[in-house]
Formats: sequence, structure tokens, C-alpha cells
Amino acid sequence: MAFQDFDKIQERVNANRKRKFRKRIIVGTVSLLVVVAAIVGGAFAYVAYEKRNEQQQQQAKNHNKSGSGNNVVKDSDKKSPSPPTPSQKAPVSAAQSVKPGQGDKIIQTLCSSTLYMQICEKTLKNRTDKGFALDNPTTFLKSAIEAVNEDLDLVLEKVLSLKTENQDDKDAIAQCKLLVEDAKEETVASLNNINVTEVNSFEKVVPDLESWLSAVMSYQETCLDGFEEGNLKSEVKTSVNSSQVLTSNSLALIKTFTENLSPVMKVVERHLLDDIPSWVSNDDRRMLRAVDVKALKPNATVAKDGSGDFTTINDALRAMPEKYEGRYIIYVKQGIYDESVTVDKKKANLTMVGDGSQKTIVTGNKSHAKKIRTFLTATFGKTPNSFGKFVLTIS
Repeated sequence: MAFQDFDKIQERVNANRKRKFRKRIIVGTVSLLVVVAAIVGGAFAYVAYEKRNEQQQQQAKNHNKSGSGNNVVKDSDKKSPSPPTPSQKAPVSAAQSVKPGQGDKIIQTLCSSTLYMQICEKTLKNRTDKGFALDNPTTFLKSAIEAVNEDLDLVLEKVLSLKTENQDDKDAIAQCKLLVEDAKEETVASLNNINVTEVNSFEKVVPDLESWLSAVMSYQETCLDGFEEGNLKSEVKTSVNSSQVLTSNSLALIKTFTENLSPVMKVVERHLLDDIPSWVSNDDRRMLRAVDVKALKPNATVAKDGSGDFTTINDALRAMPEKYEGRYIIYVKQGIYDESVTVDKKKANLTMVGDGSQKTIVTGNKSHAKKIRTFLTATFGKTPNSFGKFVLTIS
């Protein structure tokens, strides 16, 4: 066989590769267009239904007004409607709600991005079937978070019903109770901040929503970690797992909304640093990139030699105002600080910076071996709301 023949074979191989590559690109592009078309089609179908429903109601009203004189009710026969009692719920109009079986395609599209798709669909369908208002896209997400909050009530009820004579188990129950209550606070905060109708407004609350729901996941896992292996933990785990699934789905729905409702957010995410969570705001992100302590302009300085405002980190934390606008910065000078530090959820927007990972060192002497629960043995503990960049060593 001549060398020219090999060249021809190589050309055919290259041509085949190019055809396969083009085919993959075409298939991928078509698949993407189908997904986008499904989302847009579902949205248009929903809007069209609402518009048609309003027209039918208006036609019904016009028909009633043009009725025959025999159907006219005298003023003396009219009864003034009594005001509804507090226990009565105002009926939801057809223009404000989705009836059973409607909006299924929208729900399927949204839930396709979740890890537990069937549970997601069941959760949202159950709420639409009950007449929950879904008059704008974000109310789907609100319904998912409401389901988390309701499930946490069941977890708390289960934890409070547990009976034991073992002191370690009693401590685990008390710890889990506090964590579930904290988790409920985070879901309530999420619900209070999701009452927005414009996409731009929704973008502003996304970082907080991701932070709060991530905290809920953390609280749930920490609750389970407090129990020793056994029947008691198995009972709690069954209940907690359900709320974990719902929380996971809610976080996935947030990502779906931010990707489909706001193409701008995709561009922003490409420029994020790998070591800073995506839910941190742009202003805080720029501040956290700073490595020069002097440029941070700390609100309080801690120094063991007395050259700062405080000699211990805990003293600086206690002096931090309960309500502070913006980010509160504590600068911890070089030294070894033998103390256990806990940053509670009230210390929001806190950043603590030292002189370096091998210069500013925080150490504590608690251990689980001393019968102190793992949840309480951390040398440095903080809640997700008090996110900060800690340039120091924690041992």
C-alpha cells in the first residue's frame, strides 16, 4: 500500500471525527432549545389561561347585568353580607390561584433540576391542589420553603416527644431542639424576604436565601450528629431526613430561578473567586479579597499586649453592637489566644482578620472526651449568617 493511501485513510478518519463533532454540537444545541422552549411554553400557557379565565368572568358579569326584569331583586329583599369572622378564610379567586391539575408542566420543568424530583413535584402539586396562590414565578419557590417550615414543625414535635433516662441522650435532645428552632428561624426569614414580584428584586434576596437555607441544612445535620448510634437516633433521623430532602429541593429551585430568570447572574458567577461562596454580595466580595489589614479599617482591635481595644476576642465580640449597618471588622493582632470563641447568629456581617495563619492563633481546651458535646467543643464556632474571611489559625 502506498503512503498516499495512508494519507487518504487519515483524511477520511479526520472527516468522520469532524462529522461526529458537528453532530454532537447540533444535538446539544437542539436539546438546549427544547428545554428553553418548554420553560417559555409553560409560562405562556399559564399566562394565556389566566387571561382567558378573566375574560370568561367578565363575560359572565356582563350577562348577569343584561338579565330580564323578572330576575331583578328588590332592595327590601337584599341582605347585606355579614363581615367574615377571623376564623373564616377569604375565598381565592380563579385569577389568583391554580386549580388542581393545572400548571403541571411548569412544576415538572422546575423540579427537573432537583435531586429529589418526584418529591418536589408532589410538594408543589399538593399545594396548588389546595388552592395556594401561584400568581408569579417566585411563589413556586415560596411554596417549597413553606413545606420545609411545616416539616420542621414535625421534626420539633418528634424531638420533644422522645423519652430517655440517659443523660447524654437528654443533652442530645436539648441540643437538637435548639438547632431545629434555629432552622425554623432561617426558613421564616427566607419566607419574609421572598415576597417580591420583580426579577431584579428577587436577585437581591438570592444570596440571603441561599445562606439561610444552607444554614438549615447544617442545623439538621448537626442535630443528628449529637445522638449516639441507636434507636433514638434512628427515630430522629427518619424525621430529619424528610426536612433535609425538602431543603435540598428548595436550594435547587433557587438555582433554577436564578439561571432561567436572570441571564445576568450567569455572567457574574463566572467571575467569582473559588474560595468565596456564591451567595456573598459583590460589595462584601470586594472587601473580602483585601489582604492588607490597614485597608480594612477595623471597628475593633484585639491585642494580648494591651495595645488594642481589647485583650480577648470574646470581649471584642461582646462589645459589638447588636444592630450594625454594613460589615463589622475585628482585627486580631499576632499572638496565641487560648479561648473558645462562638459567634452567634445575632453577630451578622462579621469579619475577623488576623496577621496571618501562623501568626494569629486561636486555641481552646474543650474536648468531647470530657463529656462536652461535639456541638459545643469547637474552638471557633459561627453561624452561616456571620460569614467572614478568617485569616488566622484555629486549633
